[in-house]
Amino acid sequence: MKLNQKIQEEKKLSENSFPPFLKWGDYKGREDNPDTLTVEIIDPEPFPTKYDWNVLAKVNMMDTNIPLKAKYTNKILYRAYNKLLRENKIHVGTLLKIKTWLRKSTKNPENDLRDFKLDA
Repeated sequence: MKLNQKIQEEKKLSENSFPPFLKWGDYKGREDNPDTLTVEIIDPEPFPTKYDWNVLAKVNMMDTNIPLKAKYTNKILYRAYNKLLRENKIHVGTLLKIKTWLRKSTKNPENDLRDFKLDA
């Protein structure tokens, strides 16, 4: 009986666990050689968390929360995603290509800024 109870608890925990977040800082591509991610949308509706807006998708066969926009900062990916969503180009199972790269800030050349291009 204890083994069955333990299995049930583990199952309950895995059903309630939140998928990991994609870390944009892991992608170091530059304008001349951007990083490209192919993602499969699991739930097309963006959802807020305390720090950002996200969408649930499969990245490398793993459920992942993809940050579309951090509060008060870079809105490029968020706007592009919502435009495709409004045009009904994003549904469950849609494959998206996200290109991302770093470029130097024109206002402060010591800082890198992240750019995105989204294709459905």
